[in-house]
Amino acid sequence: MSAAAIAALGMLWAHPSTAQTPGAAACTPEATGSTVDRIAASLARQVGDALGRATSGAGDVLVVSRSALPASAPRGEELVEALVGPVVAAAGGVRGVLRVERTTDTTTDVDDLAEAIGAATRGGYEHLVVVRAGLDGHYLVVQGRVVSTARRWWRRRSPPVGTRLGSPWARERLDVELRSYVGMLPPVEGARVQPRSVALPSHGYVALGVADVDGDERNEVVLLRAEALEVLRIGAPSVAARARARTSPAETPTVVARASLETIGRAPSPRRRAVGSIVLERTAQGVVMTGRTSEHALGFDARWSIERGLVVTPSAAEGYPLEACTTGRLAAGRDHFEPALGDRCATSAPVSPTVAFAPFYGRATATLQTIGGERLRVIAVTSPDATLRVRVGTVMLGAVPDAGAAVAVADVNDDGDLEVLSSSSADFGGRDRLTVRIVSPTGEQRVSWTSPELAGSVLVAGQGDVDSDGLVELLAIEEPAAGVARTSRLWIVR
Repeated sequence: MSAAAIAALGMLWAHPSTAQTPGAAACTPEATGSTVDRIAASLARQVGDALGRATSGAGDVLVVSRSALPASAPRGEELVEALVGPVVAAAGGVRGVLRVERTTDTTTDVDDLAEAIGAATRGGYEHLVVVRAGLDGHYLVVQGRVVSTARRWWRRRSPPVGTRLGSPWARERLDVELRSYVGMLPPVEGARVQPRSVALPSHGYVALGVADVDGDERNEVVLLRAEALEVLRIGAPSVAARARARTSPAETPTVVARASLETIGRAPSPRRRAVGSIVLERTAQGVVMTGRTSEHALGFDARWSIERGLVVTPSAAEGYPLEACTTGRLAAGRDHFEPALGDRCATSAPVSPTVAFAPFYGRATATLQTIGGERLRVIAVTSPDATLRVRVGTVMLGAVPDAGAAVAVADVNDDGDLEVLSSSSADFGGRDRLTVRIVSPTGEQRVSWTSPELAGSVLVAGQGDVDSDGLVELLAIEEPAAGVARTSRLWIVR
């Protein structure tokens, strides 16, 4: 959309954050360091704890590792070694363990260990540890068993029966580090980009987020309108649905819950066009949805309840939530946001406001993990002068002209480069376009995909794993043009 049109309409992109501790205020930092080292440390701790529970006293331990990774994995054996090495070291550090030996096996099943227990028993081992690494879609899954072989009585048992001491387990989404071991995905560009769209139940959306709201281990899309909060579930697309996506809505999502915002006091002077934001924070009690619209005098908190569904309560917190700890403030009399940002996580002395590098309509943030393990803070904004500005770490990219209100950022294919989705500066109802740019950690950028002209206008964008397959999608809501069907479309780009 053009700057003039945006000034009348306004919007804010909402970041689906996944913080924190119960009760709000303190922000939890993202995981840092090596993903492989973190998984290995967890497995080593689980194995050490299991062996420490053994009641059979001192003894020897046999560690059996099995790779169920694809044969095409470029560094599969190296990954298994990195995961199992700390397990062997942890077993050797358990009090009473006299000897630890390791072997590999391509056939051992963690759910049927009779043969492995028999071999360990005949080899003189009191304890057996089995670790199996494989893939489940876009996740690395490591399964294990720790058993006591009851070696002293093995001659009386056929087949041998062991006592289970523990079941080490880890499941981790394939990030850029893990993909360097098991294989990278192709670039998100050209014909490889397969967008699809779904018909939304209403129109006038001002913000979106993605999270597992109801705790069923499937993600939902949370949509904010001036009048209500909606929670939708979108399934994985069929091949036919992807083929239809460019010309018609591929499917209708399932409405999981809807809650009115009538309990929130109305703003004394609503904007010409509703502006809003929402942040989804994961706590020990579930996902908390914190949001605000320009149509209301206060913000709100929303939670999912099995008994009551979606429960919305007013919140006295100041500003518009942008991230887990960051708030924004609308410019006086305008529909864009000021560069100065607030910190809603401060618990003691006031914190000096942080400053964005420009006033903005849309603001998107992410953490980009490079192949080398570095984690870079990414900020992208769309400004009133119709430009897109992106900063990766300390590198500021050149301003991109002809940008609209919507922006989203994510490493969609986990290759260490960033994908940035933005709308165009076309007037409202003037046939908008979506553009995806690939941005490297060093600041190099190129256009990788541009959509055909859309019938409506894109005011809101975001990202998230909408179909819970382990891959993040770029999202954009297309609002209908005047005189056409009065429902919006959610575009899903990957």
